[in-house]
Amino acid sequence: MGKFKVGDRVRRTTGMHIDGMGVGDAGIVCDTFGEWIGVEEFPADNGDRTPFHEDNFELAWQPKVGDRVRFTDKCKDYWWFGPHTENKDGEISLDRGSDYDFADGRFEVRTGDSYGIVGIRHIEPLPVAAEAQPAALVVKAGKYYRTRDGRKVGPMFLSDDQETAYPFGGEIEGEPGADWYTADGNWWCDGSEAERDIIVEWVDEHAAKATVGAQVDTIAEEYGPVVAASNDNAKPKFKVGDIVKRSGNYAPHQRMRVVEVVNPDSFTVEWLDGGPGSTHGWRAYELELATVAPQQSASAAGFTIPLVDDEPANDNTLAVTLTLEADDLHEELDGIIAKLKKIRKLQRRVGLAA
Repeated sequence: MGKFKVGDRVRRTTGMHIDGMGVGDAGIVCDTFGEWIGVEEFPADNGDRTPFHEDNFELAWQPKVGDRVRFTDKCKDYWWFGPHTENKDGEISLDRGSDYDFADGRFEVRTGDSYGIVGIRHIEPLPVAAEAQPAALVVKAGKYYRTRDGRKVGPMFLSDDQETAYPFGGEIEGEPGADWYTADGNWWCDGSEAERDIIVEWVDEHAAKATVGAQVDTIAEEYGPVVAASNDNAKPKFKVGDIVKRSGNYAPHQRMRVVEVVNPDSFTVEWLDGGPGSTHGWRAYELELATVAPQQSASAAGFTIPLVDDEPANDNTLAVTLTLEADDLHEELDGIIAKLKKIRKLQRRVGLAA
């Protein structure tokens, strides 16, 4: 069995220029006989297929669905696509196979909202843009550079000898005497790599930090304060039930209650006063605890307890703040009364009450 099969696209790599086919030309294999092949695009003068030896060929690009292609000058001048039109390229959307009878209609190439029906000679792979290469190093007098093994060298200075292959000198940090370099930073002029080669301009660590700091300042000026990334393991600044307001003196009359701690730096609130407004996504730095205004007395089942706020505590004073719903009030009051009785007994025991 030969190296190629009918339908393969091949490119000539070696051999004599025969019947119009030279090195670099490509075509479709239309016949195979042992180690010899016929190439469709290059028949002999008498119309027969010239036999080419397969060793002079290699597989060329084989189009497949999804390939980006451009149209070749084999396209007809009257076609609405091709290199002579605005529709110069497209994407292969269908391949009917190498055994398809109509070779010039094997591929559908979509371009814009339509598609063209073409053969393999009408298309070629769309060149991929080469990746941008870093600019070549050019050594300059007065600058510092980093060697291939990470050391600092400089400041660089020019040699008095203008004919030398090593016009730039500089001391490697920690070593006496100057090392000499080519204009592109090689320690050896023959281009071989050495640890002493200089490969990039030196940037001091503190200078790099200063640059980053300046960028952060610029971001803060443009978009507001820069907040450190949240730590899900950190203790939240607020808890559910806390009464909060906006930080600083902005809208001091507004009050909100925290109803959900999304994470230590994000909270959901409900508005109590000054709303409505946004309830989700409040950040910790945007809020601060609010002082709750003293409330009036609350009464239940004939028992009255004053509700106090920020009242100083002492050994024989019980400060109670009630923020419960009415349904839970009785249970809470029973607990408070029990505590009061215990305190009263203790006062009597130590002689603080009769």
